[in-house]
Amino acid sequence: MNDRLKERRIIKTIGVAIIGLVFLQGCAKAPIRSEFIKTNVELVPCAENKDKLWWEKPGFNWHNYKKIILDPIS
Repeated sequence: MNDRLKERRIIKTIGVAIIGLVFLQGCAKAPIRSEFIKTNVELVPCAENKDKLWWEKPGFNWHNYKKIILDPIS
């Protein structure tokens, strides 16, 4: 009987700790946004899809690269 009470106490302690961590997560600060493209840069609509915006560094030479990775930002 004594072992059963210890098990229940451990389970309750773990449950309270998990609930406490969930509430503490709500107090966390939002991540700082880093802007790799300045806000004053003018984005233009993509030729294939007018809903997507495009920006290219002036003077960028695409012929220097064999492969690139493009990730859409939603």
